[in-house]
Amino acid sequence: MKTKFIPHPHVIALINLALAEDLNGGDPTSALLSESNSPQTATIFAKSNFTVAGLPLLPLIIQESRFELEVEFLAQEGDQVKKNQHLAKLHGKAVDILILERTLLNFMQQLSAVATSTRKIKDLTADKVKVADTRKTIPGWRYLQKYAVLIGGGSNHRFNLAGGIMIKDNHIDACGGIAQAVEAIRKHSPHPLRIEVETRNLEEVKQALAAEVDIIMLDNMSPELMKSIIDNFGQRAIFEASGNITIDNIQQIAHCGVQVISLGSLTHTINPPDISMKIDPTP
Repeated sequence: MKTKFIPHPHVIALINLALAEDLNGGDPTSALLSESNSPQTATIFAKSNFTVAGLPLLPLIIQESRFELEVEFLAQEGDQVKKNQHLAKLHGKAVDILILERTLLNFMQQLSAVATSTRKIKDLTADKVKVADTRKTIPGWRYLQKYAVLIGGGSNHRFNLAGGIMIKDNHIDACGGIAQAVEAIRKHSPHPLRIEVETRNLEEVKQALAAEVDIIMLDNMSPELMKSIIDNFGQRAIFEASGNITIDNIQQIAHCGVQVISLGSLTHTINPPDISMKIDPTP
């Protein structure tokens, strides 16, 4: 996978929060075992089929824990792994491996869930459109979840509110209409940003086109209506489909002619795969 993981301050903070949650008071179970200081090797492996993500976090978590463990990678980020496939090995003191087990697996499971969900949706669209995420992320996890979307083959929408001008239904209602909202944005914007407008029906699409916005979001529209809009106005803006998009209708939507499909479900409705760790048998 070409997407490179770059540690972000939010990620470091999240890792330390996770370590503090699990290690507040220590781990008397592991610490009191007589053999826990002996050198050991443990294997992280898949218990189902999924797209693996989160491998670059393993050494980062170990670094923040101040433990002396070595990581041996047996899979690559973004691989489509199979049940029982080995993903990585940890070498070091047994006590350190045992203490970090849950934190390491939690991060991998969350990111692999997003990557797997994204890959499934991306495959269904047959690469006809961009599959993008939204800001419907777990608080504090946005950087990691959006990174996992990239690992799954998707694209990132705005990282935060400053990432672009997006005039949504509540903005429109508060301003009294699309024309008024776009005019206010253009009047007060300190620098040029692409303007996207969320539309709920054909009349609002026509208003957005009249305002000459850059991107028009077709929100909660039927595939038939979206296709009609693209057939008539497809050359005048970038069109994005969003809202009420499921596995059952995404292939039909991908054939409507929209350039982007955005789904909050990539990050807020996920099913973490089963990933486990076992201490290797002593030779």
